[in-house]
Amino acid sequence: MPDQVRNISDLLARCAVAAPDKPFLFSESDGRQFTYAEFAASVNLAARMLARMLAAQGVAKGDVVSLLMPNSAEYIISYFACWSLGALAGPVNSLLKEHEIEFVMNNSEAKAILVHSEFLERVENIRIRLPHLRSIIIFDNEAEATSEFRQDCEPDVRPPGIIQSDDAIIIYTSGTTGKPKGCLLTHGNVIANARQISEWLHFTEEDRLLTIMPLFHQVLSFKILEHHLGLSSHFVWFRGHNAFNAPEYLSRRSSGRIDDKSASFCHVRISACAGRGHEEVRRDVQLPRD
Repeated sequence: MPDQVRNISDLLARCAVAAPDKPFLFSESDGRQFTYAEFAASVNLAARMLARMLAAQGVAKGDVVSLLMPNSAEYIISYFACWSLGALAGPVNSLLKEHEIEFVMNNSEAKAILVHSEFLERVENIRIRLPHLRSIIIFDNEAEATSEFRQDCEPDVRPPGIIQSDDAIIIYTSGTTGKPKGCLLTHGNVIANARQISEWLHFTEEDRLLTIMPLFHQVLSFKILEHHLGLSSHFVWFRGHNAFNAPEYLSRRSSGRIDDKSASFCHVRISACAGRGHEEVRRDVQLPRD
C-alpha cells in the first residue's frame, strides 16, 4: 500500500483493487459477509442514493450527515458513503435522550440524517426543533434502500477533490461536565491514527479484528480502517446495543462459527496498554492461536 492516499475513499478503492475477493466484513448478528469488492460496491450504491437525495436539498461537500443506528453493517457503509461524497459523518450516541440528540444535531448543523427505524420516532419528535435538517433517510437495510440504483448505468461516485486536510468526522464528547463538544477529525487524522495502530500492533493480512465497541464510538472511525492498511479481515460482533458476551464468543469460536487464526480485540489498546512493548500488548489483545 503506497504511503500516500488522498482520502479515506481512496484507501478503500485501492484495497478493493488489490484484494477484491478477500473477506472484509462479517456481521455476526445476521451472518452477512462482504469481500472488499462487495463492500466497495455497497458503499458506492449508498453514496449514489445519498447524492441523489441530498443534491435536491442543497447538501454538499463539507456538510454534516448524522448517523443514528444500532450496530450493523449499514453503520460502516454509512461512514464510507459520507466520505465518498465529501460529507462529514456525524455519529450520534444511540443512548442519548431526545433533547440530547437535538443539541448534537443542531450544534453540528446536520443537514441530513441516516437513521434506523428503531430511532425514527425520536428524530420525528424533535424535527420541528432542527432548523438545519433537510432530509431524514431511513437506512435499515442497505440492499433494500439502494435497490433502485443497482440496475442503473450511472458511474461510480468519485470524491469531489477531497484531500487529507478535509474534515471527515465530527464526533461529540460525552458532556459529563457540561455540554458535549464537537471534535473534528480530518481524513488525514483518521488514516494516520489507523496506520500508527496497525504498525504498533503489527497487524498483518493473517489477522482478523474483532470489534466489540458501539459503532458511534470514536474508536470505530479508526478501527474500520486499521485492517485496510494490512489487508486483514474485520470480524464485527454485532448485537445491537448489547454488551460483548465473552462465553458466547468463545463457544461460537470453538464450534467453527469463528475459525480465524487469531482475533485481535480492537479496543483493548492505548488506555490499557500505554507505555508497554509490542509483544506484551499483543498478548493482551490477541486470543491464543488454535
